[in-house]
This record gives sequence, C-alpha cells and structure tokens, in this order.
Amino acid sequence: MINKKSLIRWLFPKILSKGCTGSIPRSGSKGEKVNCYSIFINDNNGPFILVDNFKDDKIFILKWVDHQFQDKYSLDISDIDKYELEIHHYYGLYNLYYTNILNYAFRYITKFDCIKIFFFKRINSVTQFFFNKKKLITKKRLELLHIIVDIRLDTGQRVFNITDLMTRLYSLRWAIHPSADDQMNRLEYYLESLVSSGELKNENLGYALTGKAISTLEQYEEEERRHRATVNLQRLLVLLTFIIILVGLIQADVIKIPSIIDFTSD
Repeated sequence: MINKKSLIRWLFPKILSKGCTGSIPRSGSKGEKVNCYSIFINDNNGPFILVDNFKDDKIFILKWVDHQFQDKYSLDISDIDKYELEIHHYYGLYNLYYTNILNYAFRYITKFDCIKIFFFKRINSVTQFFFNKKKLITKKRLELLHIIVDIRLDTGQRVFNITDLMTRLYSLRWAIHPSADDQMNRLEYYLESLVSSGELKNENLGYALTGKAISTLEQYEEEERRHRATVNLQRLLVLLTFIIILVGLIQADVIKIPSIIDFTSD
C-alpha cells in the first residue's frame, strides 16, 4: 500500500523542480505562461513554512520571519505526519490548492485539473466569442441609478467606479469586448449626468450615492404607479364603453343574437 512518505519521496522532487521563484504574475500574457509550485507546511502553532528542497529523506524548509521566508532548517520525513501539507499549483491564471498528498497524486497522474482547465478555457473562448458579437446596451439614467442602489444594498459598497458598474451590467467579459472603451465612455457620461442632477457625487476617484438618489427613485416609481393606474383606468373605460354600445345595439335590434336555449314549450 502506498503511504504518505512514499508519495512524498516520489512527488516532492518533481514538484520542487518547478518551484516558484520571486513574484508570480497573475494576469496578462506573463501570467498565462506560469506553471510553478509552492509547498507549504502548517505546524498549527505559527506561520506557514515553505519547503525549499528535499534530499535523502530530509525536507529543507524556510520559516516566515520578519515578512520573509528565512531561517533555513530541515525536517526528517518521518516527522511529516505531525504537520499539514499544502501544495499550491499556479497554472496559467489559475490557482490550484491541494491539502492531501494522495489527492494531489491522483490528479498528477490523471492530469485531471489540467484537462478540466483545458476544456474550461475552450468553452470560455467560445462563450466570449459570442459575447463579443453582442452589442453592449446602455441603460437609461434611472435604470442605472436603480442598479447602483442595488449594488449598495447587496454589497454594502459605498463608493464604486466605472469598472464595478460595467461588471455588474455585463459580467467580467466586458473587459475584452471590442467596444468596451466606447461603452465605458458612454457610461461615464451618464454617471456624470447623475452627478450634475445630484443623485451621485464624486468621491475617492469613484462615485457615491447621495440622499437625493432614493427620493428620485421613489418619485419615479410613484409616477410610474400613477401612469399604470391611469392606463388601466383608460382601458377599463374603453371596455365599459364598448359593452354599453353593444348592449344598446342589441336592444335597438340592430344586432340580433340567436337564442341558445328555448324556454317555450310545445
């Protein structure tokens, strides 16, 4: 039966041969090319310890001291059961974490996560392709204001910027849409309009709601309610007028309705 120590002897040299060094890019073309690992040991009594090397059943580690990994020393593989392992795999722009060496061994052999990411990226590319074909529709001022109030209520976020609102409106896919810049400029114009009318204010390089925003929405919703009530009343009056005219025509014998049930007897 394969035990934890046997898996460590087999996998640690392979993992450490692709150990991460320095800062790890997590965006852009540089981030797409990343494929490296970090192994951490948690002793439950202090900060994580970074595995630096493995040789002759000795695990050479660096302890986190004064905001950096230093104080290099070693652990014997026989003591590894006293600690918890964490394997971090930075694969492209994806961060994969494993807290069980057996689970990692299975995924290393089967390439499960790499295959899953491969198909996810292909599906994502197709989805992005069709998204880029769609036109980004600008909401009306009061619709935007309603969405901004929802953001405030849902997240508690007091100050937001254009990218926050773009993401809320169009999802993260907007960032690589062909008309993303034009849409951001158009949205900024609408936001500045709301600033001019007092519903928003500029704050910390972003926008924040003012007290007027709620009163504006309440006034708009009341006007909409009254408008709907007026429309419904007009429809009801039209229907009643039609019924009155119909009854009048029937009584004047202009319209003849055949008897459906004959109550006379022979």
